Amino acid sequence: MLGLTVLVAWTGRAPEARAAEPTATGRTASGRPRLGAQLPSTLTIVTRRGGLVFRPLAAKPTGRKAARTPRHRRPSPALPRARTGVRGRSDLVLTDLGEHYFIPLSDAVDLVRRAWHEAARQGGDEATRDAAFHAHLSLLLQRLARAARGGAGRLRQARRQPPLPPPSLVFLDTPALLKALPELPERLARALTIDHHGVFGASQPPGTNTLTQVLERIEGAPDAAARARLSAQLRFVSTDNVADALGTALFAVSHLRRIGRDARLRELLRGLAFAEDFLAFGPDLELRPGGAHERMASLFGAYDRALRGAPNDRIDGRSRLGQARLALLLQKQVQAVLLDQGSGASALRDALAEEFRAAVAAAAKVVEEARYAGFGLDDTLAFDADRLPTDSTGPFARWLAPSAVARRARSAPGLESTAPPPYTRELGIFTAQGDALGPRHGYILSNFFGVPAPALDGVLQALTVAEREKLARIIADPDTPPPHATILRGDLERLGDPATSFIFGRGSAGDKVYNFVGGRLTPAEILQVVGATLGVSRAAEGG
Repeated sequence: MLGLTVLVAWTGRAPEARAAEPTATGRTASGRPRLGAQLPSTLTIVTRRGGLVFRPLAAKPTGRKAARTPRHRRPSPALPRARTGVRGRSDLVLTDLGEHYFIPLSDAVDLVRRAWHEAARQGGDEATRDAAFHAHLSLLLQRLARAARGGAGRLRQARRQPPLPPPSLVFLDTPALLKALPELPERLARALTIDHHGVFGASQPPGTNTLTQVLERIEGAPDAAARARLSAQLRFVSTDNVADALGTALFAVSHLRRIGRDARLRELLRGLAFAEDFLAFGPDLELRPGGAHERMASLFGAYDRALRGAPNDRIDGRSRLGQARLALLLQKQVQAVLLDQGSGASALRDALAEEFRAAVAAAAKVVEEARYAGFGLDDTLAFDADRLPTDSTGPFARWLAPSAVARRARSAPGLESTAPPPYTRELGIFTAQGDALGPRHGYILSNFFGVPAPALDGVLQALTVAEREKLARIIADPDTPPPHATILRGDLERLGDPATSFIFGRGSAGDKVYNFVGGRLTPAEILQVVGATLGVSRAAEGG
């Protein structure tokens, strides 16, 4: 639907279409405001060699003056100072990946915000505003693509092919538009998003993630012309995380022509998609040398090498230039892992896999040493994840460490009689952040062996109740400073709202992962609630 709408808005060059094109005066021929007039003035490009290029994004002059205007290719001594707001930001940042470009999340959201505000200002019915939105966004991206190519014209294409649609923007593996732009209609957010969380995954079959959806689009483009159109529709990419996004999904977007021709590569990527997003949260992922998931170990090693010291794989907390450089680094390493066949690439793959396996083993040892005991759930792996080292390991090794412990426990003699698989669980307690009123805690509960979903739903409900009760007690305490009490009242109001709550429901892969982030519950209180709830559930199930 997005591609069709853009084609209708951009091609044909009928008189009314020409009247909507921008002029040098900032107005269209019909007197309406020029499309995309709000684009920032400077573009910072991270090139494929890792250097920086700064280019102006102001409207291009016409006539003889344009011929005398030099191209700004030399790096300036410092980045332009970025400012916030729809009109205030003075520059944009992107990574040149060949035909495709990565845009940091805040810049990508800002482009969508500008396009929507321009369309909303024009008014009209829903269809008119949607068409205007796509036209505004397309023009902004056209100018970005032209500036990234140094002012060159349209991308070359084979003769006798239908015209390519203008470049478009896609958000991979993140519902960022729904969160950052609540004024944007959901239908437009969905048109620009490839994701499997929340509303984006409601209609997807189990085992579907962002990478598999990209692969389905590639397989749905049967010939070179269709793949060229798909490449244009996915020209600009943004995301807020690495796994299934800045790593393999962006790789698939950037190499979609090759993937479309190579059935073996598509099969490899489908296996990696399921492994990195689903198997990684359970004890079924084998990372031993020569195993079926050797490439997965190499990919995780590449991710962790780039993210060492980071608490998770979210990247939107980094500087925009840092995100752009990380995209380039990861794409180089992912390409070496998945495509390159030389001895250097093979050595890199082996080194990354061995490095990652060693990191998982070291983290698993810490998990075993940090286990909680004596809270009434002997078959549950509960541990203090704060003890996992963050400075020397990456997030993926820390995430897979409990899986390795559970895998060893499942294979231990006598497991069937002491802790049958339906009741083996993993529970990690960690401190997310702290303030003057105490730490904020949370945990991840992974449904490794098929714990019935109602039992886990009961855990979330019980934790919500416990969280509400504790927040109410703190607010009512006369020793709580009034400013802090005001903040906590806001937390209490948000608790239970799916859009803003501290409670996060089911994850993916058949309810395999549940998350809860509590405002004030301590690890001991969380364990007490979880133990009581699962104990009651097991008794009700006849366990």
